[in-house]
Amino acid sequence: MTTKVAPKAPPKTLPENVDIAIIGTGLTGLCLALFLAQKQPSWQILIIESDDSGSTSKADRLETGFSQRQIALAESSRRLFLDAGMWPAVEAQAAAITAIHVSDRGHPGHSQLIAREQGLDTFGHVIDAGVLAGLLDNSLDNLANVQRCPGPGGAASSIVLKPRAEGMVVQLGDSSIPAHLVLLANGTKPVQAQSLGIQFKYKEYGYDALTAELTLKDSHRGIAYERFTREGPIALLPLPDRDGFVRAALVWTMAHERGERLLAAHENSFIDELQNRFGDRAGEITGVAHRHLTPLSRTLAGEQVRSHLALMGTAAHSLHPVAGQGFNLTLRDIAGLCEVLARADARGKKPGELAILQLYEKNRLADQRQVVAFSDALPQLFASTNPLLSLARNLGLLGIEVAPGLGAAVARFGAGLTSRELQVSD
Repeated sequence: MTTKVAPKAPPKTLPENVDIAIIGTGLTGLCLALFLAQKQPSWQILIIESDDSGSTSKADRLETGFSQRQIALAESSRRLFLDAGMWPAVEAQAAAITAIHVSDRGHPGHSQLIAREQGLDTFGHVIDAGVLAGLLDNSLDNLANVQRCPGPGGAASSIVLKPRAEGMVVQLGDSSIPAHLVLLANGTKPVQAQSLGIQFKYKEYGYDALTAELTLKDSHRGIAYERFTREGPIALLPLPDRDGFVRAALVWTMAHERGERLLAAHENSFIDELQNRFGDRAGEITGVAHRHLTPLSRTLAGEQVRSHLALMGTAAHSLHPVAGQGFNLTLRDIAGLCEVLARADARGKKPGELAILQLYEKNRLADQRQVVAFSDALPQLFASTNPLLSLARNLGLLGIEVAPGLGAAVARFGAGLTSRELQVSD
């Protein structure tokens, strides 16, 4: 006989209403709560756990693949965490990217960009996602205007949104919480958005990403590698040493059949094939752990904002992982939203008015389009067997090293420093 477990009920101390309700406690939701709460301490913010892929509770993070993911933080993201007072703690747990090596397998073109030569201390830093989430949790625990709430049960659809004239009602089981603004940060194509009729544009790339944690024989020296092959890019990112071992994060794009085989392959066989494909530029690979295989796709929300509602993070745009731009784009979106809402608040406006959210969307459009186009086109360019494209891309890689202006432009784009908002704050 199967015993039914009653869904957990929201705590009795739920607020009667809030200024901002955030659905999702993944990295996007946690960053939203932190940056918004710091931007305007008078806003009452409720962050609600959801069982969608973009959300994890504190207890779940050590038991899921979330703790085994890595996040590449661009220079633009470092500046945002610095403003939030978190950067010293983040930096202590991260590995700096001081150089980027880009190559095209089977062709002579390659380029190495040195951060110092581009006027930057680093191009970015890499940190374990679970570690970053823990640091965000600790910061949020010290903010009086942020309250947490578990979801009402196991199904994400049990969190229901009901529009009303002056805001949005968040239905949690038998409890209703009015909010001036609801931010959906609970993964790709959240059911709450779909239930409101928001459409999504979906594109399958036909490849999978195999991610893993590697152990290297020699120091990675802070170098990040992006190697393009016919199937797609292989990225190797530096990680902080752990227990005396040199670590690197792997993101390897490949056909599904190869991915399934390598996912189950013996460690030595896996390393041999990776070493053959990647070469010895990072030295000898001595170990591999935490292999995961994820189908690659791009999902874009047809609407990112409505009255009293905004989609954030992968709910708004889920991108190809090339160059690690997705989360950094999300952080710039969050910074842009905070700025627009704060300026409106100074004029006596409540968060959530459609005109305010449309201004945020307009301000972020150029940066989003640029990153989406770049993430979409680059893997296809390097996978092409067209001899003219092959020549052009390799001349481009060689040109980055001999043309300082071109190298600087590429470096600033990768560091997330080309958006209008961040240039103004420099």
